[in-house]
Amino acid sequence: MPRAAAILNGKHISDNNPMIIISSGFPKSASTLLFLYTESLINASGKSKGQKLFRRNNTEGFTPHFGIFNTLWYVFASLFGPVVIKTHSGPTFFVRALISLGLAKAYYSVRDPRDAMLSAMDHGVKARTNGIKSDSDVAFAPFKQWKDALPVFQMHQSRFEAWKNYGEVIFPRYELLMTQPKVELEKVVGHLGRNSLKKYIDITVAEFLQNKSTTKNFNKGNVSRYKTELSENQISELENALGSCVESMGYSK
Repeated sequence: MPRAAAILNGKHISDNNPMIIISSGFPKSASTLLFLYTESLINASGKSKGQKLFRRNNTEGFTPHFGIFNTLWYVFASLFGPVVIKTHSGPTFFVRALISLGLAKAYYSVRDPRDAMLSAMDHGVKARTNGIKSDSDVAFAPFKQWKDALPVFQMHQSRFEAWKNYGEVIFPRYELLMTQPKVELEKVVGHLGRNSLKKYIDITVAEFLQNKSTTKNFNKGNVSRYKTELSENQISELENALGSCVESMGYSK
């Protein structure tokens, strides 16, 4: 069976076969960093033709949703090598179809929502101060108070829970990406079925640590920052505002 036909018939994806990697995540959960890590590992492996083709028509590497036309384009690009796509999408129809056919795998990055909220506020200040320079700046610029961001956080909580119910996904944690990036990336590439990428993790992590302050969308990169930046009353108010989001993602109050 020709290679493309085997892929389209949902054959098992091995280390040597193309794949679409759906890099989704909660806002401010290092989703961009994880996307860039994955892209760098693919490039380091020398199998970058598919990703370069994808990037040629999508310089941000981001898609807000998977429709029929862009989904078909991603399938085509993946015939030349693995393609990683950053998104904040849930497991929508076309996402599920790609995974069910064996054409894609996904991960969804999470972060303590209390820290994510503080980072969202920081991004809003930065965007309003320095000017709108990206789509993410457009998204975060309106956030001046917690209540401004709550509807967005609630929407993304629903997407996270949809992924959790769907089950065909792992959930890399921001906290581990910051403190144990090698361990967390090994879990990611293992889930993707691309264990050959593990040998490039050390050098990739070292390069990103050198340049992390210039990584797109990077703010402070601190873990549990809400504990030192907020008073007890403020923490209580934030937790009440976030509702079940904190516990839903596996963080304790």
